[in-house]
Amino acid sequence: MKAKAHQVVEFKRHLSPRRFKGLELGAVAVTADHAGISRSLQFVAQNFRQPIQISDLVTVSGLSVRGFTKAFSQHIGDTPGAYLQRTRIEHAQRLLTEQDLNLKQVAQQCGYRSENTFCVAFQRATKTSPKKFQRQYLLALFQHHRKVKNPTDIRGWSSRRLKVRWG
Repeated sequence: MKAKAHQVVEFKRHLSPRRFKGLELGAVAVTADHAGISRSLQFVAQNFRQPIQISDLVTVSGLSVRGFTKAFSQHIGDTPGAYLQRTRIEHAQRLLTEQDLNLKQVAQQCGYRSENTFCVAFQRATKTSPKKFQRQYLLALFQHHRKVKNPTDIRGWSSRRLKVRWG
């Protein structure tokens, strides 16, 4: 039986995922024991902002389409499309929490063709809209830094405004 992929998760935030609705914020570096699959993972990590087809991953891996999809599922435990989607959504989560960008900019930087496509994919993956995710994160961050039991509504606040207020 082949070994599953090794995952190393590094959190770049002070809040643990348990404190923020179980969502993981941080970089996930995945390597596989299979050389072709490792090359395809590296390709996804470097090019997820661009349109990627299964044929691109197959070419990079040096395997046949059937061999690639089978090996990818065995070593990663997911389909190539689902892995690419997860990579893009995790990057979007980082952008939404670390930068003050509008949804169109986030969609473009994550490899989505339109803001609508991005919002639908984000909603399906996280069960919340990108703006609601961002508000929940900012609220949790506000509570964490201010240690307020009944915080005021910070709807409409940007991360830039919070940084200015915290000095």
